[in-house]
Amino acid sequence: YPQRFEVAQPADRRPADPVPDRLPQRRLLARVLAQVPDHQGPGVPGQGRQIPSVGHPAPAFLHAILSAQALERVGQATDSPCAEVFRGTRMNDFLATEDRALLERHGLADFDALWARQLDAVDEPNTSRGGWSSVFRLELEGRGFYLKRQSNYLTRTLHRPFGEPTFAREFRNISRYRQKAIPALQAAFYGERKVAGEYRALLLTRALDGWNDLDSLLEQWSTLSDAQHRAILVACGQLARKLHGVGQVPGCFYPKHLFLQATRDGYAAQLIDLAKTRPLLLGRRDRVQDLAPLLRRAGAWSPEPVRPFLAAYLAQPPESQ
Repeated sequence: YPQRFEVAQPADRRPADPVPDRLPQRRLLARVLAQVPDHQGPGVPGQGRQIPSVGHPAPAFLHAILSAQALERVGQATDSPCAEVFRGTRMNDFLATEDRALLERHGLADFDALWARQLDAVDEPNTSRGGWSSVFRLELEGRGFYLKRQSNYLTRTLHRPFGEPTFAREFRNISRYRQKAIPALQAAFYGERKVAGEYRALLLTRALDGWNDLDSLLEQWSTLSDAQHRAILVACGQLARKLHGVGQVPGCFYPKHLFLQATRDGYAAQLIDLAKTRPLLLGRRDRVQDLAPLLRRAGAWSPEPVRPFLAAYLAQPPESQ
């Protein structure tokens, strides 16, 4: 069973700066952006396009925001890192209660059956780590899933010097997001096996059918109404606030990884590609580096219209100064 232990905090570490409570004036402090990586990653399986980086002043708001006076209302768990770490060479299989009956009806409620299921890959296999990793689409009774399989596709860390499947970290983060009530993709099954020297891992996630990635919405931005623009910006800002408020940095806050769905009151937003998530440890610096790439890549968001995003992130009225 997974074990957990407390992550000790260095005695001399200064507490991270909470999010401030006021929107900034137009100070163009863009130098912070030069240090922020711009690559989005693959996004949803089967999707290859990328919105080119567009330089405009919107990200410069961030440094002024996060350099302002501290706000105590940013979420009660603001800067405490996640203290739960799973250990061990292999986890027990995970099967979501909500998906058990469906998978059992199709004989797919165990590792071996899912591993053996013949499916067409949605992308070319990744072979960059000495093994392989591939993604498949699975349809069951009108419900969509993505089935991810790996063989000897490992990552090594200080905690796991002999390596573990990269899906193991992604599954831990999916579970953590669910525990912290952060809207994100959901796992239906996870398991690992060692077979004759081969280290296999399998992750089944629910497809986000009916949702649109922010990338595609940005491509049609000019055709959307002002009310839709505002609702999308607010949904993204609220998701960012929730993530940082519970001390999580996804490390992939890009348009390809943000999925939105229209609701009666606006838009709902959730995140995919959680493998790079880590605790928020460096306060202002972590927040700036997490949000700046999103605003830089969202070329359709000019400085004044981006105000609803920042207001939602700060939980302030859009007219705040």
